[in-house]
Amino acid sequence: MRPTWKAGAVALIVAGMSGIGAQIALADDRRGQMFSEADSDGDGALTKDEITAFAERRFAAADIDGDGALSREEMQRASEDRARRRGFERFARLDRDGDGLIRQEEFSAGREKRTGRMFEKLDADDDGRITQEEMRAHRRHGRPSD
Repeated sequence: MRPTWKAGAVALIVAGMSGIGAQIALADDRRGQMFSEADSDGDGALTKDEITAFAERRFAAADIDGDGALSREEMQRASEDRARRRGFERFARLDRDGDGLIRQEEFSAGREKRTGRMFEKLDADDDGRITQEEMRAHRRHGRPSD
């Protein structure tokens, strides 16, 4: 029996979902890290003052020349710095044996679990399928729509 285009499409979707699952897991990690950074007293809850102070610290860190305003270049640099840190953090998580290389086994480790979590988050109506609307709703709100 020859493979059909449907079989190929299913394989691509499943492969893509693994990447989406990883992205969602990383986004959850980043939100958790930001929460921890903002929770200055470490009590597991954020006050308005803690959120304000966190935002002010991020602004000050991005304001390289200290003039109280962010230029396009300063915003770009802050964004690039955050992306670089996230890349290093992701690499360290994936490089489970610490040899400075990510092998296929390391990259694939936990994929089934990540894919399952991703699917549960996106499948808002629990019908075993993910629609484009469910994907859009998750991107807009970080959670399924009612």
